[in-house]
Amino acid sequence: MGPLERSNLVGCQATPAVRTMILTYGVYTISVDLGLSLRWLIALDDRTVILMCVILLI
Repeated sequence: MGPLERSNLVGCQATPAVRTMILTYGVYTISVDLGLSLRWLIALDDRTVILMCVILLI
């Protein structure tokens, strides 16, 4: 990869093939293994940002 730098970018990538979700917010990178469904709610007090991702896999 490369050096981590703070950014206001909120990225959300879903890959049904490997059933893996990668959520990136600034310097925060979280990888979660999906099952049948994923309901995620993230609240950051730093910038008061609320991100909710709902993914349904069949």
